[in-house]
Order: sequence, then structure tokens, then C-alpha cells
Amino acid sequence: ILHPSNAAVVNAVFMPSAEDVAYYEGMVLAFEEGLKQGRASVMYKGEHIDAAHAKTAADKVALAKRYAAKNGGAE
Repeated sequence: ILHPSNAAVVNAVFMPSAEDVAYYEGMVLAFEEGLKQGRASVMYKGEHIDAAHAKTAADKVALAKRYAAKNGGAE
């Protein structure tokens, strides 16, 4: 961001959508269920998911939730 006035545009472009957040939440849950079954990876909606994918997904969900909390609940 070159200037604080650009923040709204940058957030609109790069913030995960509500659909993305739901997908990432499902990915994290699927991975956690796999771990409970002793698996190091799972298939989620046709994609191979391992710890790195689940961590990235959890980080994106956390980012979206922090943003929503600061901006009146809008994800």
C-alpha cells in the first residue's frame, strides 16, 4: 500500500470472500478429522490437503475474521 487511502481498495481485492472463508473452514475441518484418524493428508473437494494447506487456510480464515471484527462484521 502506497498510502492509507488505498487500504479499502486493497482489502476489497485481496480479502477472502465469504465463499472462500467457508471453503477454507471446511478444508481445516476435513484435515483435523483426518488427523484424528491418523492421516497426514486428506482429500477435500478433489484436492489433496496436507498440514501446509490447512495452516494457510486457517490463517486466511483468521485474517477474514479479524477484518470482519474491525469492520462491523462484513467479511
